[in-house]
Amino acid sequence: MHFGLCGRGRCRRRRIHLLAPVALLAAALLLIPQPAAALSTGCLPSLEYAAADEHFFAQTGSDTGLGFFVRDDADARFLSAFRAGGGEHALGYPVSRRFLQDGFIYQAFQKAILQWPIGGDRANYANTVDWLGRIGADTDLYAQRQVPFYFPLAADRGLDPADPEDFAHIVQNHLQLLAVDEVIREFFLKEPRWLELYGLPVSYEDFGPVRVLRSQRQIIQVWNVPGIGGPVGQAVLANTGDIAKEFGLLPESATDPISPPVRPGDALHAAALPARAGSPTLVEVSGTAAQVRAAGNPTVSFCIGDSQHLLVPIPVDQEPGATTLDLETIGAGPVLAESVRVEIEELEYETYELVGVTGDLELLFDPEVEAADKAALQETVAPVTLRPRFSEPFQAPVPGRVTAGFGDRRTVALREEMLLHLGIDYAGDLDDPILAPAPGTVAGTLDLVIYGRTVVIDHGLGVFSVLAHLEDFSVEPGDRVAAGDEIGTVGSTGRSTGPHLHWEVHVFGIPVDPNSFLDPDSLKFGVPLADRDAELEDEPADPQPPATVG
Repeated sequence: MHFGLCGRGRCRRRRIHLLAPVALLAAALLLIPQPAAALSTGCLPSLEYAAADEHFFAQTGSDTGLGFFVRDDADARFLSAFRAGGGEHALGYPVSRRFLQDGFIYQAFQKAILQWPIGGDRANYANTVDWLGRIGADTDLYAQRQVPFYFPLAADRGLDPADPEDFAHIVQNHLQLLAVDEVIREFFLKEPRWLELYGLPVSYEDFGPVRVLRSQRQIIQVWNVPGIGGPVGQAVLANTGDIAKEFGLLPESATDPISPPVRPGDALHAAALPARAGSPTLVEVSGTAAQVRAAGNPTVSFCIGDSQHLLVPIPVDQEPGATTLDLETIGAGPVLAESVRVEIEELEYETYELVGVTGDLELLFDPEVEAADKAALQETVAPVTLRPRFSEPFQAPVPGRVTAGFGDRRTVALREEMLLHLGIDYAGDLDDPILAPAPGTVAGTLDLVIYGRTVVIDHGLGVFSVLAHLEDFSVEPGDRVAAGDEIGTVGSTGRSTGPHLHWEVHVFGIPVDPNSFLDPDSLKFGVPLADRDAELEDEPADPQPPATVG
């Protein structure tokens, strides 16, 4: 994969029509009817899978049909403990897998975290709120979740919790906190196992809209204002497990949901239509709720209309013509496999001859420098967000005309091989605003040698925008952006001969034609994209607009 650039008056162009020597990604599959349907995860079933010693819950693993198992086995009997504790009605659904910490096996649910001592014989309720306090979350809990601070009781001073008589005094001291709110007091004490489920009351505060009791294991709320939280005047348990997950108490690896299991009677089916090289391949799958992937790629399911689909990259070295895409389930239990035939069609592109390039040519065309830029980008676009952050076609990040297309080849005297252009170039003036093409989260703001100042946006489902050669950044990593939000300004940083924008779209790390996401029908990937408005051979030969890396 190589980069190229084309400056004002320094490119000689000739238009050619050839079969692409490399195919980046299959394209344009007409899988659903008109009108265009937005991406969503609404069609995916929230199936539960129950067996004697395990239960799979899909309700809290995101809205993609993924979820978590709750099991009984030789290490811990969390399913029995979950059922004994009142099941989903009392504890909510699981929000984590099992994880090991400090000599205990844990599993988090929406309203509580269960812990099982290694080698033990019963589950206990973890002191989740105390645990949050120990990691320094009290200030944020107070500001963001209206949870009172922990304050030691003066009456506890000098008492030893390990001494039964002293502990009885400690319990009475803390129960006195309930006297300030009769609704919370009644709710708390009507539970016979209040000490096991809630722990000791710790602090209380009336925040105005809500009155809150903090205990060692739970947060109990009474809402005073309608339409904000729970029912007015009734005591309810906050989702303490969800809060623990939100505030980073749970290991990140434990909160990644897994695929539903393959169930008896499941059969994987897939359909795909002819595709054009350089655009995403859309494959419709049916017959199972299990997660499906293609040839080991980190594909994730999503919906178009009522059908479940995969957005699947085809390797860059795939030759045009017929190819077979191998699919397999990744759920627990047996693996289902299916192959689907995809026709890779002709790719049309242009060739440019680059002459008179200025700058530090040894640096700009150094293969090791290019490799370093590529590695930095690949690291940034590697994570896969399970749900789509976009639901409509993308918009062009700048209003300028297209000056170089996806898949174009460039020649330069310093290199024997052609340089492959992996994005779209837009004409622009210095400091023109650049807008987010679709909603997402800023995954990185990079300062690279070839790409220059670059913003990377994660749109979900493994889809990223890479916007390069910026003059300035308007965002920071972690910022959430809506379509049309300014993310930076047009510049000429990196390997560039004048102000312009270079825009790439990556799907699972593979560059694809951004036009696939711009077309009004692109979220169906079903209508062939229109050619560029003007044939380049009909444009004036001079001056030429600036162009970019590949």
